[in-house]
Amino acid sequence: MFFLIAPVLAAPAPRAAAQAPAPSAAQAEAEIAALLQGAAQALARKDMTYLTGLLDNQAEVEVRGLGLDRRTKGRQRLRALYGPELAAAQSPGVDFREVRMRPQGNRATLEALLTAWVTPQLPEGLELGLLRQQRVPVPGRLSAILERQGARWVFQRMVLIFPGGAR
Repeated sequence: MFFLIAPVLAAPAPRAAAQAPAPSAAQAEAEIAALLQGAAQALARKDMTYLTGLLDNQAEVEVRGLGLDRRTKGRQRLRALYGPELAAAQSPGVDFREVRMRPQGNRATLEALLTAWVTPQLPEGLELGLLRQQRVPVPGRLSAILERQGARWVFQRMVLIFPGGAR
């Protein structure tokens, strides 16, 4: 099966900043599960500000998507590039399953299978019966490195993979 990577969110190497005491593994897993739930809810309400707020706030965010025209740095540019697509999406959503977390102190790795729910944007006049206005599942995979900054977890590095170049 052919897979393309879209988008990659990356931050520089970790900083030696003072951190809050590391949570227990159970507490870290509960907090990260809440982060995923919050991300799913933010996607459903098309809240790009909340979604970009889940990224490491002490780093210059770099996003690399499909093609040279899909690269950008910084939260404002990220919102400008992907915000209109999210705003135009009809009933976006995501479900996470088979989530595996490996917390180690204030850092954690995360792997999950996901299903993104999208409504296809068909050209005007093209009627495909039941497909019009139907939410279509797009399977994918998430791999991430998270860091606990203060009382919250943020993504330091994230890779989303969808089959066939789905966005």
